[in-house]
Amino acid sequence: IALSYRVADLASRAQGESGRAVAAWKRILELDASEARAKDRLLAFYREQGDFESLADMVRQKLEYTDDPDERLDLLSDLARVQERELGRLEDAVRPYQDTLLLAPQNILALTSLERLYPRIGDWAGQLTILQRKRESFADPRARAEADFQIGALLVDRLDRPDEALESFRLVLSQAPTHEATLRYLERLQDDARVTLAVSMVLEPIYLQQEQWGPLEKTLRLEL
Repeated sequence: IALSYRVADLASRAQGESGRAVAAWKRILELDASEARAKDRLLAFYREQGDFESLADMVRQKLEYTDDPDERLDLLSDLARVQERELGRLEDAVRPYQDTLLLAPQNILALTSLERLYPRIGDWAGQLTILQRKRESFADPRARAEADFQIGALLVDRLDRPDEALESFRLVLSQAPTHEATLRYLERLQDDARVTLAVSMVLEPIYLQQEQWGPLEKTLRLEL
């Protein structure tokens, strides 16, 4: 291994000998796959050359032999960034961020990145999980109410789970009784036979308090 490092170091300094250096570093990893220095040299080389496919593979190899939590977080972030930005593989970018949350459940980069990526790949169940995680991280009642609204809207628009959506919208109204967007969603849900009665019972006192007699009359009819 020492000789291979010597060959690689000499070749990396010589003009036009980068191929020999790469071969030497790879030979080192064939002899000992845990050699971190050879991986670091290859990572730097692939990054410099813009060989992002090989770079992603090398980051994965390094992850296999890295136990330090902080170093793993850095590697996972690097892998996700390469997959998304350089290789355009959105689904492959999701996994490193998911693994990040196993190490650091409130990691802001992973949460915000997944919130951006899940809709782009149509993973609405994943998006729901992220919104629920975000909600739990908020101490401000107004921020939690906004998260509840986003959860409710997602449950209606993408997951067809009106009962759960209604519960989220109840939470919004407990903090903001006149939240217009929530009221519009509830009015839509009134036409869903699965939750018509439950939604109407939520809307009735609101319409009564706001003296909205037309909507109140419709709601009362639906409760019959």
